[in-house]
Amino acid sequence: MARANIDQAVEDLHRLYSTTFGGKSVGRFTVTRDQLAGLMRVKVAHDKTIGLLREAALNDADLVLGQCAGGLYGVVGARKAARWRKVPRATLAALVGAPPDSQEEPADDEAEDGEE
Repeated sequence: MARANIDQAVEDLHRLYSTTFGGKSVGRFTVTRDQLAGLMRVKVAHDKTIGLLREAALNDADLVLGQCAGGLYGVVGARKAARWRKVPRATLAALVGAPPDSQEEPADDEAEDGEE
């Protein structure tokens, strides 16, 4: 897989992110594995190649490419994903049966974050 194919696919993903469709002017969307192959100008999108695309999308276009079920991939802006609610250390510690970190800062994740 040529780096040029990955770069072109990242540009195309960024363009799609900024394109009006599905009732929204910009934002998150899903693509299939076959559509990713088309964006990379290959017949089959292999896991390793998708991994390279995922890394390039994050580093070059600030987009998160996440694998969902059934060969579906979600694309969302990295800044949007970074604003999702955070798991408090105490909550995680209780789940795994470990003592919580005694220096935990107050969590601000209790407020609604306008999840879409």
